[in-house]
Amino acid sequence: MTDDNFWGDKAEYIQKLASEVAGLKGVVQDVSQQIRRIERRIDLVLPEKPREKGRKTPVNGGRRPAKAPTMSEIEARQTIKRLTDKLHERGTMESVQAELRSMTVKHGLTPIARELGMTNTALPPKTELVLNIITRLRQSVMLTENIRKMSRVAEEEEHFGN
Repeated sequence: MTDDNFWGDKAEYIQKLASEVAGLKGVVQDVSQQIRRIERRIDLVLPEKPREKGRKTPVNGGRRPAKAPTMSEIEARQTIKRLTDKLHERGTMESVQAELRSMTVKHGLTPIARELGMTNTALPPKTELVLNIITRLRQSVMLTENIRKMSRVAEEEEHFGN
């Protein structure tokens, strides 16, 4: 038996192999995309996951990994507390607005927005984001003031009522 008879037409055989390889590449790409999608979901839930030991290349195929916000959740909460205290004490929002405008969107405003309950997807432009954050901070100040007033009234009623 000769090679031509065993494999049939070599060109046809090579074409079949090439189409199988192309199909397998598509499957591998689909699986890779699904893995990346799952990893992104995990990163949203667990932003500070430990790296696997011994792994030298990133799972995402060598692309630059997305930078984690430089401000942690605790720092974001502390910043929010400080800004609401400023609003409560002074009643003006110019200094708060200036401080928020000096922050970068990714590394400063995004963690604050996340802590204030704003969505992670499709954040608005920086100026709108700053205004939305200030609105949430002012709401927080107003709620805190109302709660304090209500507790003072309740204490006075309790004190004078007895």
